[in-house]
This record gives sequence, structure tokens and C-alpha cells, in this order.
Amino acid sequence: MESLQQKRNTALILLLVIAALVTTSFLVYRTPAPVGISAPENVFSAQRALNHLQQIAQYPTPVGSEQHQLVQQYLLTQLEQLGLKPEVQETSVYNPAWRNAGNIKNIVARINGVSNSKAILLVAHYDTADQVPGASSSKAGVAAILEVLRLLKSETPLQNDLVVLFADGGETGLLGALAFWEQHPWAQDIGLVINLTARGTSGPVMLTDSSRYNGWSIPQFAQAVTRPLANSVINDLNRLLIDDTDFLVFKQAGIPGFNLAYQDNPRSYQTTLDNLDNLDLGSLQHLGNYLHQLVKHFGNTEIVDTERNLNTNRVYFDILGLGFLHYPVGWVPPLLTMVIILFGYTCWYGVKKERTTVRGIFVGVAYLLVIIIASVALTALLGGMVHSAHPVYQYIPLAGGLWYFIGLLSIISALFFLVYNWALQKHEFYDLFLGAQGLWLVATVFISLMLPGASYAFILPLIFNLIGTLVFLNPNQLHWVANLIILVITALPVLLFWPSLLRTLYVAYGYGLTSILVSVLVLVLGALSLQWEKIRQWQKFALPIAALVLAIISTGYGFYSSRNLRANPQMDTLLYYVNLDRNQDYWISLDYRPDEFTRQVFAGGYADANLGDFIPYEDMSVIQTKAGLSSEFTDPVQVEIVKETVQEDFRELSVRIKSDKYVNNIVVYIEPSLLAGDVQLDDSFQIAWNEYWPVLRYYNLDGDGITLTITVVKDQKLVFRILTQALGLPSQLNKRPEHIIPAPTTISDSVFTLKTYEF
Repeated sequence: MESLQQKRNTALILLLVIAALVTTSFLVYRTPAPVGISAPENVFSAQRALNHLQQIAQYPTPVGSEQHQLVQQYLLTQLEQLGLKPEVQETSVYNPAWRNAGNIKNIVARINGVSNSKAILLVAHYDTADQVPGASSSKAGVAAILEVLRLLKSETPLQNDLVVLFADGGETGLLGALAFWEQHPWAQDIGLVINLTARGTSGPVMLTDSSRYNGWSIPQFAQAVTRPLANSVINDLNRLLIDDTDFLVFKQAGIPGFNLAYQDNPRSYQTTLDNLDNLDLGSLQHLGNYLHQLVKHFGNTEIVDTERNLNTNRVYFDILGLGFLHYPVGWVPPLLTMVIILFGYTCWYGVKKERTTVRGIFVGVAYLLVIIIASVALTALLGGMVHSAHPVYQYIPLAGGLWYFIGLLSIISALFFLVYNWALQKHEFYDLFLGAQGLWLVATVFISLMLPGASYAFILPLIFNLIGTLVFLNPNQLHWVANLIILVITALPVLLFWPSLLRTLYVAYGYGLTSILVSVLVLVLGALSLQWEKIRQWQKFALPIAALVLAIISTGYGFYSSRNLRANPQMDTLLYYVNLDRNQDYWISLDYRPDEFTRQVFAGGYADANLGDFIPYEDMSVIQTKAGLSSEFTDPVQVEIVKETVQEDFRELSVRIKSDKYVNNIVVYIEPSLLAGDVQLDDSFQIAWNEYWPVLRYYNLDGDGITLTITVVKDQKLVFRILTQALGLPSQLNKRPEHIIPAPTTISDSVFTLKTYEF
């Protein structure tokens, strides 16, 4: 029988171990110190890379803009100074998945290796979204590539060829990457792809995505990189959610490779805050270190053919950045079978020892399900309150997001501990504990089938948990120190995996995943019931009180930090829309609360509307008011029939569309029922028009415009609408205050015109 002092010692040590591992999991993922410009020539220097960024990331560079052309020229000059012979791949391309097309200008260069093998492709795009300087996404990748190319000049030549792709059109449907893969002759030589990007402006670099089959590439990655940060949970989720980076083009083509990104401070992503001031030089240093190591490794490694990788994948994960483990995904079924058998044996043993009952286990499952349901409901309630207090959060992840998230997890933890204390007054401990393990097993089976790359985070903790349970189900008493050691070992996989995973998943996917994450938190807390019980035996209300105190502190700090308007400015949307058919124009906004900037056009009142009433393919609630400026606008598009062929039952029309230079993109909308076949774009691309997405968006029309060949029934009129988008707002408006910036949408700060054509 443990003495009171022994219980106290056990509880305190467990608390310290848990607190230490949880804190470490949040703090261990650090970026390296940035290397200065005076560093040796053979060392990657973030400061030297920053010199490039200061030239290319001062302004937004959307496709076709003047600044875009200036950056293009700078990159060509830098590649030439490095002794390379860069080329501009200027072409048109169509992405059927996005229904986007456009004229793009890729910059490509090649360093020949000493052997004749597959080439390594380095990718980063140099265009940006509207209003976005793009210091991190993805010009940091461009700068890192330039710095690594400088390093390679003084090093032993690589065995494999190295191809550099500064892609265009990354923000307009991955057009540059697609154009390279489909049209450039070097594409057939590529054996491995390394794509550099970002989803924030700070944080450590992680492997966020790997190739469709990574049985060869992941072990190589582990050898190549010092302290690799990666897990197959993120990888499998990105497969499910289809991460829209340039890497997607090559992954879908079956090319081995890696997508590297840093993603802390996601509120800056795709906003004006993605600038040099907010760029973390440590993140840039980390990106460059990874890239240099990967290039050196794979540059001197035989690149395995894609065919040899078919149907081979790895489960992989780092352990607090200190170690990296991986094993074949084929191990998942036997591991799952083993854990099912182990759970069944544990339940049987518990019933045999009269520590639990079958009914009691189901009661334990029910309790945990109730807590999960209550937690999800509470999350929705609190999330609604936070979003009401911060309207800007409809556009970005929570500005004080991580602190709010910690506060939410703390509240859910307090709820768990309170229900747990109450339930133990009515039920046996092992009823609740084995019930928690049973629900964890259900989650394990589901995850192993749907996301096998995430299975390790469920299977391994449960194995340790069940083994520890079998020890404690035995009524034979161990020395309290031995009990403590077993308790620590049993908890290790949970504590090593899940605090960092919860943080990473929240940062990567934002508020939309929160309900799932709090559900997992409840499972995690249930899995640690052995440890909680030892602490509860010493101080019954220590855990719920500590959780509530942490919730108050973290939520308060989150609210305080979000009020820093310099770091977290307000955001709004405003667009000007002209219907040239009706000679009507409107101011439109997604914001239901006009702010200091948008109030100048909505001061006279506004009405609710749907954006689909103005832009055919959209469906969002908006506010609108008439503008009265339409007399200043003429049709920026020129449309003519260049050829018409009449057959027995059909009419085939070739329609040439040109636009004024200031137009960023046009959208052609045709009712699918009018068409008698596919639409042909410039004699190059067949477009299958359908009800789901009956539009074509074209970026950066050149002087010749585009030609659409359209077939209709002989006696049927061809009717279509063209929507144009020009970046910027009418000059009559006052400027935004410094504490307000455009929201990261594709429609904000734009002038749209719509006109219908009949032939």
C-alpha cells in the first residue's frame, strides 16, 4: 500500500514529466540561427539570400504585371552571373482541374552533372497573388535556390543534372509548373522534385508533402537531412485535401519528391503581411540548409525510377525533432491486428481479475462519447464568440490563434477532468479506462484504414497503453518507484506524438479542423487516465483548477495580442462592379460591418445580396450599393467572329477575344445547354464544358488574344458572358488607413466588368 508521501511523490513527478514533455513539444521545433553575410563562402547564408529578396519581394508580382517583368529580368541576370544559361519558357497552358488558362513565362536553367542519370528539379514560383509581396510564398524559395546555386559553384560537381524552375503562374492554377511538365523537353529527364514554399512567415521547415509513392524517397530523405522534421499524418491529410502547391503537378505525375514549407504565423499568408518585415530569417536559413543538404545528397545518389516505387509507401515521423523513424505501410495491418488482439486480451484479463465488466467497459465508452460531443458543441459555441469579436477571422486563421487554441484545449481538459471526477463516484476506474481505450481502438481502426500514414500516432500509444494496463490489472503490488517508471513509459508515446501533432495540425489547417482536434484531445486525455488517476489520488481538483487557470491566461493573452493592430491589422473586402449590359455599377463587399475604409461607399446604406448575382460562378453573401460611376467605364474586351462554318445540323464559330492591357484576367461563361460539343481553345486545348463549373478563366492575354472554337445547334444563338477583372480600385476612393489591409481573397480591390455577347 502506497503511503501518502509516496502518492504525493508519484503525482508530482508525473506532473513534472507531463508538463516538461508538453512544453518541449511546443518549444523544440526551433529554427536555426540565421547565418550572416560574412559567413564562409561554402555555408548557406540567410543574409545573402535576403539580399535577393530585397530586390524581388518589395512589391506584389501578379502574372503579367510590370513588377513581375522586373523580377523576371533580375532572376535572369542573377542566373547568368552564376555562369548559367537561363531560358524563358513563354507559352500558354490550360489546367482542366482549375478551369484556368493563361500566358506564362517560366525561367529555367540547367547544371549538367558528370554522369548521365535522372535530373533533380528545384521549384519555386516567383509570381504572387494580388496585393501580396510574397516574401515567404514563395520568393524565399527563389532566394534560397539562388544562394544554393552559388554554393554549388565552389563545390565538387554533382553526379546528376540539376534543373532550376522559377515557375510562373503558381497563384493562378499552378500554370507554370504544369506548362513545364507538359511542354518543356527537360521534363522527361526529371527523376526527383524539390519544391519550396510557405504557408506562413516563420517557423521551422517541415516536409509537408511527399510523392504519391515514397518507399524509396523517405529513407533517402532521412539520410540526407540533419534533424528531419516530418510526419506522414500531414502527408496523408494533404493527399486527402489536395494541397495546392506547384508540387501537386509533379506528385500527380508520379515523380518522387518533397514539398518543403514553413507555416507558423499563418495569418500573414496571402496578405500584404507576407513581406520582408515579417519574414523570419531563421526560417529562411532552415529552408536553405535543408535544400543544400538535399541537393548534395540526391545530386550524388542514383535516382530510382518511378516504376520501382509503385505501391510502396512509408509511415514516418520525427520524435520532437531529435530522431526520425519510418517503416513500410505494409506493417500497418499486422500492427493493427496485434493491437486488436491485445485489447481483447486486456479486457478479458480485466474481467477475469474482477477489475471491470463488459457492461462497465461500454459505460466507459459512453462517458467518453458524451465528453467528445460536449467538447465539439463547446468548441462551436466558443468559436462563434471569438469570430464575433474578431470579424477578420472569416479571412485568416486566428490572429492570436495558438493562444486561443491552447485556451480551448485547456477548457476541454477542465471539462474532462470534472466529468472524470464525477464519474468515478459512480463507476470503477477500469470501466472508464478500458472504455477510453476501446474508443481509442475504434479511432485507430478507422484511421489505419483511411489514413494509414497517421496510424502510428494511434497504434503505438495504444500498444504501450495496453501493456501498462496489463501490469496494473495484476493485483500484485510493485514498489512505488517501479509503478512510476511504468506510468512514465506508458505515457511516453502519447506525450511524444500528440502535443506537437495537435499544434502542427492546427497551424497547418486552421480553425476548420478544430472540432476534430478537440475530439482527439479527449481521446488523448482518456489514454492518460492511468496517470491522471495517480494525480487525482493526491489532489482531486488539482487538474481541473490548473486547466482552468491556463485557459484564462492563454485566452486572455490571445485576445490581448490580437488587438495589436500593427501586427494584426483589420481586413476588409471591396470591389467595384460594372454591368455593361444594364449600365449599372455597384460597390460590393463580403463584410457585413462596413469599416473605416468601406464606410465611404456604404455610408448611404446598403442591401444584402449574393455574389452570384454579379459573378456567375460565385455563391457568397455580400452587401451592395449602387455606385453611379459607370459612365467612366467602357468595354475592356473586343470580341469578333473570325470564322463560321455551317454544317447540316451545327454551326461552328471561332470567336477571337482580346482585352485591354490593364485587364488581369477574363472569365468566359457559357450555358452548357447551348453547346453541341467541347470548346476548343487556340487549336491547343479541348475544354469539356459542364454544369459544375461552366467557365474558363484566362490570365494575361497577349496582344493576339485567344480564340475559342464553339459548336452550337444550327438554329441556336450563341450567347455568352465575359467578366473581366482589373487589379486596383477607382481612384476616387480615399486610401485605406494603415491599420486596415485588403483581405486575402481573389476578388478584393478589383474592378469587374460584365457584358453579354450574342452571335
